[in-house]
Amino acid sequence: RVAVQARGYISVFPVGAGRLVDVVSDSAQRARDLTFSADGKSLYFVSDATGELEFWQVPTNGSARPTPLTKGSDAALGDPSVSPDGSTLAYRDAMRQVWLLDIKSGTKTRLHHQDAGEIDGLTWSPDGQHLVLSASGSNEFQRLWLFHVPTGQRLALTSDRYHARDAVFSPDSKVLYFLSDRHLSSTVPAPWGQRD
Repeated sequence: RVAVQARGYISVFPVGAGRLVDVVSDSAQRARDLTFSADGKSLYFVSDATGELEFWQVPTNGSARPTPLTKGSDAALGDPSVSPDGSTLAYRDAMRQVWLLDIKSGTKTRLHHQDAGEIDGLTWSPDGQHLVLSASGSNEFQRLWLFHVPTGQRLALTSDRYHARDAVFSPDSKVLYFLSDRHLSSTVPAPWGQRD
């Protein structure tokens, strides 16, 4: 299935045979950042229905109205990523924080915060033990960080000397693939500049 949003309307389209389901029809709100639950029975999205941007949940079969997952958020939310077991929603906010939301209890835990730069590309390992993200540093180069979710321990996977992004785990969670810009070409013809 494919979820599509247009302003306050969200529809779930089948891929092949099936029926179209309009799960949200409210022109008074704006919805974005759609992602399916691990079992495909729910859809999570960001909405400003309460006047603030919060995560909401709605059944993909249209059997119930949306219900809020978060409340009291003080910054724009985005980049949702659901854990493989479906229990946790990882997301970032505009205050450069990464949060883990326990979907059943609604409890939020801050996993990461940085003072500058951008955060994106939240990706879970298939075993649900690790989360990797791309974060830009003071030099604006993107760097990959690996978090052990149960303990919150973090490890820098790449240097801040070149860009690294779009990480994907192997099916067994033992290998991480990513894109990197590593062709550095200096405009200075010699290490000490011109020697006239």
